[in-house]
Amino acid sequence: MKILLNTIVLLIIPIFLHANIILVKNNTDKIIGVQIFYISEKYKDNLDEYFYTLKQKGVNTVFIRVFQNKGDRYHYNVTSLCESGVYFKTDQACMIYDILPEFIKYGKKYHIKIFAWMGTRKLSFLVDKFGVAETFRLNENEKRKGYGVDIFEPVVFKKLRKIFIDLAKYEIDGILLQDDFILRIDESSSFYTTKNFLTDYDIYVDNSYNIKELPEDFFEWKTKALSDIINYIKWDMKKINPKIKFAVNIYYETLFSSKKGKRWYGQSIENYNKKGFTYFASMLYSEQIKSEMKFSNEDYLKFLNNVLNFWTKRFEPPYRFIAKLQIRHFKNKNYIDKKFYNNICGLISKYNVSYILVPFEQLDDLDYLCN
Repeated sequence: MKILLNTIVLLIIPIFLHANIILVKNNTDKIIGVQIFYISEKYKDNLDEYFYTLKQKGVNTVFIRVFQNKGDRYHYNVTSLCESGVYFKTDQACMIYDILPEFIKYGKKYHIKIFAWMGTRKLSFLVDKFGVAETFRLNENEKRKGYGVDIFEPVVFKKLRKIFIDLAKYEIDGILLQDDFILRIDESSSFYTTKNFLTDYDIYVDNSYNIKELPEDFFEWKTKALSDIINYIKWDMKKINPKIKFAVNIYYETLFSSKKGKRWYGQSIENYNKKGFTYFASMLYSEQIKSEMKFSNEDYLKFLNNVLNFWTKRFEPPYRFIAKLQIRHFKNKNYIDKKFYNNICGLISKYNVSYILVPFEQLDDLDYLCN
């Protein structure tokens, strides 16, 4: 049954999508980028050569993690009293190290754009302070713990807004929203959420409901409300730094099923596009998808081809679509098979999309740039 389901997904991806999506033009550049989860201390006093090497190899954009959650490795292995926090100046969180000025300096020198990769709902220092969102019941008895903070709670939104405003004061080129800017299917049943839904739709729900009882309108509303929130923050930032472009992490399920995107994650490409977001950073992680979907290498390449074929016809230019390419296994950090990866690169070249190497650990990883 699982094999049959996967075959159906590969063959009819476009059927699940909104065939009438109209995506507006947005002048932008093709990205060949690296996403830095962690930068080693060996590069700390050698960033000039680091950026020079990136430039020589063809990289034009760097995405640098500027948040620290509990358990994350510290950039440069710095010693810090902050168990969680950020890598830029703000009075809203503990500052671990002000990493952006040096990245901006060498980015300008070598004409490499700097995107600050920033978390939202799952930030440890927010969860510690405000707790997690209330959830609906999954069934008659089961209820999960919330995934992250309640983004609809005014005090949470106010604090997050101030953090992003402080980030906009740096001369960064863009923002990459961490993949925690989602609402899972059973979130959020808080007073603030249900009150706002009642106001907008005149339909009452509360935290006694299970997700099977929720009206479909709730998932539509939640998806729109989530994109409205980050759009508000986006314009706050643009008032300070008009050149900032926003990239949104997109889950792979959202790419082939708009309904799943809305129900599972509160995520809609159409919504974000209408609000003028520039890039859609699609988490097409080959090893993760193969594991979860029970795909072979060939299955994954068919899946990737279908996704790229569909979405590149709906973006102008096509490289507003960013393919996030997994070059290492997330757990053991070993490189993925290079021959298989070269086939992925062939599709990236065919469809002329932007791409990012994930996770980027060291300069040797540049061998995985697509030729």
